[in-house]
Amino acid sequence: FPVTILFCINSERNYSVSGAQSSQYQWILSSGGFLQQDMSNICSVSWGNLIGTYILSVFEITQSGCSSDTISCTIEVVNPQINFESESYTICLDETLPLSANPPNGTWSSQFMVGNSFVGTTAGSFTVDYTAEIYDCEVQDQLTINVKTKFERPIITRADTLIDLCEDINKQFYSVQPRDGVFYIWSVENTPSYVDMNDIVVNWYDTTMNYLVSVYGVDTLNCKSEKTEFYVRTVACTRVYAPNSFTPDNDGVNDIFRVSGIGIYEARLI
Repeated sequence: FPVTILFCINSERNYSVSGAQSSQYQWILSSGGFLQQDMSNICSVSWGNLIGTYILSVFEITQSGCSSDTISCTIEVVNPQINFESESYTICLDETLPLSANPPNGTWSSQFMVGNSFVGTTAGSFTVDYTAEIYDCEVQDQLTINVKTKFERPIITRADTLIDLCEDINKQFYSVQPRDGVFYIWSVENTPSYVDMNDIVVNWYDTTMNYLVSVYGVDTLNCKSEKTEFYVRTVACTRVYAPNSFTPDNDGVNDIFRVSGIGIYEARLI
């Protein structure tokens, strides 16, 4: 018969003492629960939902009517709690979130749980149950995980994909449709170097090439959107045409070998 016992609310427990089987035993409960006894050395107490400290006592009555000293134990009825780091989380789609709770040796329950981690493969709001044993009682609590919907790729609102540097200026603007709480990371030829709210300025070189331009959004949770990609072709203003053959036969067609172009100031042929 222990001196002090901890039990959780709304539990039912049996208590016993050693003694002669021929004796009767009188159990006394100060308050806090419902006592069931049959004058044997075993009783049962159904504890309610009142947190507190209570006294359970018992004394023995022999067949000859003699009474023993009363022995007592202190019973503390508690409301065990599961403690989470947070009651709710919001994560990006396809993000994995490790979860923890105190006490740590319980069991998580959700179709999206892998071990102790929640895998946000589906957008929506989900409840995760956690069950642990505290003071020999099974205690359950839950938390909420919100998985954001798919982060759509940025919508281009301004993008000149052909830049003729003889007619167009080399400084060009590119824009996407802005969204609240989102900033955008731009890159040219997979080199991320432009960060802005929704537009950038690119100074194109005097070359005749195709350049890959891409942009994606990042929100306040650091969720990333899919990339929007497009190619920009620049046409250099320095253009040179040199034929690989000519026919000097005085027929009026291709009789002269001539190098032509724009932006040529000094030509040398070897």
